[in-house]
Amino acid sequence: MKMEEWKECTLSDLGTIVGGATPSTKDSSNYENGSIAWITPKDLSTHTERFISHGERNITEKGLKSCSAQLMPPNSILFTSRAPIGYIAIAKNEVCTNQGFKSIVPNKDTDFMFLYYLLRYNKDNIENLGSGTTFKEVSGSTMRNVPVKVPPLPIQQKIAAILSSLDDKIELNNKINTNLEKQAQALFKKAFADKIDNVSDKDGKTLGSLIDIVDNRGKTPPSSNEKNDFPILDVGALNSTGRIIDYKNCTKYVDEQTYSTFFRDGHPQENDILLSTVGSLAQMKFFKGNKGCIAQNVVAFRTLNTSPFYLYEYLKYIKNDLLAYDIGSVQPSIKVTHIIKHLIYIPTNDELSKFDSFAKSITEEIYNNVCENERLISIRDTLLPKLMNGEILYSN
Repeated sequence: MKMEEWKECTLSDLGTIVGGATPSTKDSSNYENGSIAWITPKDLSTHTERFISHGERNITEKGLKSCSAQLMPPNSILFTSRAPIGYIAIAKNEVCTNQGFKSIVPNKDTDFMFLYYLLRYNKDNIENLGSGTTFKEVSGSTMRNVPVKVPPLPIQQKIAAILSSLDDKIELNNKINTNLEKQAQALFKKAFADKIDNVSDKDGKTLGSLIDIVDNRGKTPPSSNEKNDFPILDVGALNSTGRIIDYKNCTKYVDEQTYSTFFRDGHPQENDILLSTVGSLAQMKFFKGNKGCIAQNVVAFRTLNTSPFYLYEYLKYIKNDLLAYDIGSVQPSIKVTHIIKHLIYIPTNDELSKFDSFAKSITEEIYNNVCENERLISIRDTLLPKLMNGEILYSN
């Protein structure tokens, strides 16, 4: 198919642009026992799948009628238009949104999945069109007039199928990893919960006697947004699901000289457990790989006389106890000197061997899926512009 057969148009030619609204929070009847899915930008901030069925809160029929929010059909494309601009998801069922969205209900000549990827491709362009002094926002008229170039419906569907096949596998791997995490947690609780809850000095030791603490001595590093070889492992990098560091959440990097000098005290090793002490408290991840540097407000626990897999599940199990050490007056924080005094149950060699074998295999499987997803994401993100700008063309 020739590129000339693609049509130049605007987003309003592909569907109906729909804004959102918020029912008054002063009237509890707008929300209590509500059954209508109501989505906010916050709901998309941690959402990792393409489809979304509901947000943190629902609204009632009364709440919907009390404001200008509109109920949109399944397969509508939700696009955040402020704070921030560019979160994108597909409605799995009927939903409405707050005022932080300019969503699109696709028309019959627009493939909804193609439109989803088209918006992803144009995200930066749309964000640059935003205006405002306090924060940037994309207006309805701006959204309607965003210029795009699209092929006929059959080609839209082919392009969407290629990109969807990659995202299908990525999302499947994420679901597998979530299930594996639940299996490890369930086995840990079955084997050790009762003993942990009733630990005594006789069968326990302090956490500090079993680990080394690795950090960067509280220093703030010089950094850049350039993706050099050494990512900074900060609180944001830990703020994701799963037990493995998600490097796509790393936004700052350092060069080799900074890594070797400034961060000489903060180099994690394989299977160190990284824990956030400020912000999103007690987020934990295994470090995998051989490059990375620990940021301020993150510490690494390196096991000496126990299994890192046991320690990881143990820390997850006692997370609420760790949060009890929050002593921050301005910003919530966890004091490591308190954590290391925590009494930890020491399993017998037989108990530890059985659990360790299972948890290690699960961790490796999760890590393999994470690595595969990184490759798939790279392929998808490389193909996206090539497909959307017509560099790769298809015949009917």
